[in-house]
Parts: sequence; structure tokens; C-alpha cells
Amino acid sequence: MPNATSPRDTSYALDGPQSKFEPRAVGAALIDADSLDQVVGGLVPGDIVDDGCRAVLETINELVTEGRQVTPAAVATRLEVSRAVADPSELVRSLIGQAAPRTALTDMLDGIKSASMSRLSMHAGQLLITATQVADADPAGVREAISAAQESLSALSDGDVDDEWRSLGQATYEMINSGPTDPICATGLDDLDGILQGGLRPGQLVVVAGRPAMGKSTLAFDFCRHASLRESIPSVYVSLEMSSRELASRLVSAEASIDMSTVQSMDIDRMPVRDRDSVLRAYERISQAPMDVVDPVDASWPVVAGHIRAAHRRAGGGPMIVVLDYLGLISQDARAESRQQALQEISRRSKQLAKNLGIAVILVAQLNRGPELRADHKPMMADLRETGSLEQDADIILLVYRPDYYEITDRTGEAQIIVAKHRNGTTGAAWAAFQGHYSRFAPLAKDITPPPPDY
Repeated sequence: MPNATSPRDTSYALDGPQSKFEPRAVGAALIDADSLDQVVGGLVPGDIVDDGCRAVLETINELVTEGRQVTPAAVATRLEVSRAVADPSELVRSLIGQAAPRTALTDMLDGIKSASMSRLSMHAGQLLITATQVADADPAGVREAISAAQESLSALSDGDVDDEWRSLGQATYEMINSGPTDPICATGLDDLDGILQGGLRPGQLVVVAGRPAMGKSTLAFDFCRHASLRESIPSVYVSLEMSSRELASRLVSAEASIDMSTVQSMDIDRMPVRDRDSVLRAYERISQAPMDVVDPVDASWPVVAGHIRAAHRRAGGGPMIVVLDYLGLISQDARAESRQQALQEISRRSKQLAKNLGIAVILVAQLNRGPELRADHKPMMADLRETGSLEQDADIILLVYRPDYYEITDRTGEAQIIVAKHRNGTTGAAWAAFQGHYSRFAPLAKDITPPPPDY
């Protein structure tokens, strides 16, 4: 049987502008964070015909998967080690010189993908022609050719850009017959889950905000803890404020019900037997849970997004909970004209990441001083206005409020989680117990009636 033609065989490369798009798109990914996200999300190395461009894209994907920052120097160094191309530094310089502007990148990616799909379809057609030519002489070869053609056609359908288009009538039919979208997981707080119709869903951007010391990081960490330890859903906590050791202390305290101060200074060999047993049981649960912590040295968005993409791949690419703690500590892009513009970009990219990966992204944010100027100190969604476009981009906004912190209630240890925005549901206020000494929130005891909502 004749050798089948590879889908990347240059004899199937289309003449035209598509062949010029490859170096321009890959070059843009080397120097621009937005372009990097577009290229990595929109292309696979098999879409690229040019050997040099394909080697660079493969290297970029490796760096992103490993959670490393993608820079021209990092790519050139990795190519030097792999010896994938003859002169990595010159190739990288050449691609940077041809980099496409953001405004043109989408059309270029469409052109590259279209050319790739055409090559795959022609490859499948050639395999079927070959099968008919050898049908009588080589029946086994026919089966091989048909199997190879099916693989090419499968790859073609997987990458079909028409998948992004859908009739609204068809979408309505699917919605009616499939029922509501299942949540990834519950939050673990009964009142809050009631308002959120069961919990957090794929593609959602959730903002957890509050003034300092309200417990916003504790609440976000609790979402991860419940997802991974109670429902076995993968979660990643990207901490730009606390080290992994500090987070581990919080987790042990919450799971073992041992005071945080005891955990932070504990000597496991000298602990009372009861406490030691509690810690060891907690450790056993934690060690088996799909929960990861990232405390990156470089807090720029490309590095943070790279860690999330890498974790998502390691977890199998399914539903996941991701927390970014917190928004104000993500490094500002040097090209941003103001801090507000930089936060707006991070907010937009966070929403895109949630939607593209099918995960829930939780952004922890700090409110301005608005609550301090009110008599009841209660936060409002308007207190987020200095943090970019979170009000517009977020699907859910949760505001954490503890009246006892301001000594304006006799109901100590209770917190109100205000659902100030809920894109596809109702808003309201949920009550929970704030157990700061255990670094956790918990559902209110069933025999305790929460105060009537006034929000």
C-alpha cells in the first residue's frame, strides 16, 4: 500500500495569505499577553505548516503548561536545548519582527485554522482514494486507510469553527430538553447555595469582595475546601498574598477544628492525643483531595493564567474551581495607562478564561472605603467601582459583611454574605457562622433563626 500523506505535508499547503499568517500570529504570541492567550487558545501545533513556527508554538505551549512565563528569551533558550531549529535566537527575532497587531490577529487565526481544516479534509480524501485503488490487492490496507481517514475527519470536526455558531432555535430546544446547567459544586453554605440555585457553575466569574478583616479570603478558600474535600472537584487557589504554608495551616485548622494559633505553633509530637489524632485525620483527607495551591513569585497575568491552564490540563480538562487572591496584587501590565485600565483587563481576561475552560473563576477583591462612611457599614456593589469593570464582567458578586466587627449587633459570630449580583438568578442575603478561630465559615445551626434580610 502506498504511504499515506501526512496532514502537514506541504503539498497540501494552500497558496495565499494563510501561509504568511503563521509567523505573524506566532510572533504576536511572543510579545503580547492578549495575543498569547488568543494563539494558545485558538491553535494547536498541527495547524502550522512552517517547521520553525510550529517548533516555537510547541515551545510556547510547553512553557504555558508548566506555568512559566512566556518570553522571547525563554522560548529561545528552550529551543537551544531541544535543538528543534538551527538558530533559535534568529528565528525568534524574525518572528517578533513580523508580529501581527491585536486588531488583525483574529482574522489571521481564522485563516490559519481554515487552511489547516482544508489540509485535513484533503488528506482524508486522498486516503479514501488510496483505499479504493488498493481495494482488491490489499483488503487490510483498505481498513487502515479508512481508519486514518476517519481520524483526519474527526480532527476536522473537532476544530470546526462552525461549532461556535448555533441557531437560537436549536439552543432553545437543547435548553428545554436538557434542563438546567448543573453546578460544578455547592459552596457548602446552605443559605448561599439556595440563592445561587445549587452553587457555582462552569464559565462563571464570581467576585468575593469585602473590607479588610471581613473574611473574604477565608470564604473563597472555603469554596475550594468544600469542592475538593467534600465533592472531589479539582480546585486551585492562586495566592498572591499568603504562602502555601500559611494556607496549609488554615486548611488544617478548618478541617481538624483546632484553633489557628495552635496549628501555627504546633509540635505534632507534643500535642495532646486528641488534637494530634484530629490533625492526622485531617491530613489524610487533605492528602487525597484534588486541591492545589499556587503562590507564584511572578504575579503577572500571563504567569497566573499559565498556572491555571496547566492545572486544568493536569486535572483532565473538566470542571474546576479556581480562586485568585487577590485582584489588587496581580501585576499591572506596563502598557496600561492607569491602574483602573489594568484591572479592567484582568477582569475581562478572567471571564474569558472561565468561559473558555468551562471552569468557575473566583476573584477576591477589596472594596473602597464606602462602607466605613455609612452608619451600618454595609457594603454595596457600588463600592467596587474603582476595581475596573468587575460590576459588568462578573456573573455573581458576593459582598462579605460582619456586623459584629463593627459592634452593631449582639449576634456575634454571624456573617452576612450579600449576593449583590446574580446574572441568571435572584439576589439576596445569606447568613453563615463565621468561625475565625478555625479559619472557616459554616452553615448556621438549624435551631438558630437568622435575622430577617434587609438588603
